[in-house]
Amino acid sequence: MTEPLAGTPTLHGRAEAWECDFNGHWNTRFYCRAFQTAAEVAAALDQRAEDVVVHRRLIRFHSELHSADPIEIRSFALCDVGEAPATAHYMLCHGKPAATALDEEAAPNRALAPLGRAEARLALPRGLIGPPAAAWTPDPARDVVVELGPVGADERHDDGTLRFEPGIARLAVASHHHAVALGYTHDFTKQSGIGRMLVEMRYTRLGSLARGGFLRGASRLTAASGKSYRSAHLLYDHAGTPVALYELCTLAVDMTARRATALPAFLRDAVIA
Repeated sequence: MTEPLAGTPTLHGRAEAWECDFNGHWNTRFYCRAFQTAAEVAAALDQRAEDVVVHRRLIRFHSELHSADPIEIRSFALCDVGEAPATAHYMLCHGKPAATALDEEAAPNRALAPLGRAEARLALPRGLIGPPAAAWTPDPARDVVVELGPVGADERHDDGTLRFEPGIARLAVASHHHAVALGYTHDFTKQSGIGRMLVEMRYTRLGSLARGGFLRGASRLTAASGKSYRSAHLLYDHAGTPVALYELCTLAVDMTARRATALPAFLRDAVIA
């Protein structure tokens, strides 16, 4: 992108100390909350009542944010992608991209400046390439299944679908238990110096749930090679109805150098198994 500060400002904020995680950087949940807020502002600028994202085609994380870092999100109407209309959101810190989001839309946002494919390459996928995964029937023999509690009235849209941020909060629990079950424990990271960092995420809304309904998460490893692994995480209710699907691409990271490194052997072995 030749003009990173072009576009329409849709959010200003900062990373708070209590929002940083065990890696010492801003937690994924708050990146996602900021993008959802920016999407709602962009929708309001186009005189849409509410922005209900059905398919968040991609969130990419480009650099770490730390306590007190200022953020600014600028949004664009993405064109020339050969697919459904989309809105691109660029999260900037001191003018440099920290993360990007790409939301599929029912119609182009007329209030935002256009952005072509060449300029939008930073927001396009590298690890989560191809169509979204399909929902599956959870298999306790293969999946890590966790209980995620009841869904409050304020966590649902009017049509009963789960709001984005409450879904991300539950994804964080499901994905953490999944990583630990694979062997990516805090003790392993302390002893080996190899941690993990999310680099791409894709979200698809699937269905609604009743008020007061209870959620479960089913997580499975789908690929692992080189320096990254992919996983899929299905949220569903106690009746088995799929609610939301998240796909993640995660890097193994040398926590001292803060650079990607080779995957631990247990992840490659888990794929073979």
